[in-house]
Amino acid sequence: MTTDLADLYEHPWREYHVCGYRCLWVSRTDGEDLSGDELAQIETAVTEDLRFDYSDDELDFWFDDSAVEGLLQVTLQDVDGCKDEDDEE
Repeated sequence: MTTDLADLYEHPWREYHVCGYRCLWVSRTDGEDLSGDELAQIETAVTEDLRFDYSDDELDFWFDDSAVEGLLQVTLQDVDGCKDEDDEE
């Protein structure tokens, strides 16, 4: 089964009064640390999935494998939310 991260990004979670997510963690199911090759493969897969639906102008995301050893953190942010007040004239 493949999860479509782009579809989940805009999915409404009515019970929690939010839409989507801003962060996700990727780990191995056996509890072992992700290897360098696995990290690269995951980053590529996540990037391809999100970029299929969102351009650089719509969504910014980044990866952090140093927050928790052996895991990969993916953080997402709408680009519109990043604009400075000076840009909104």
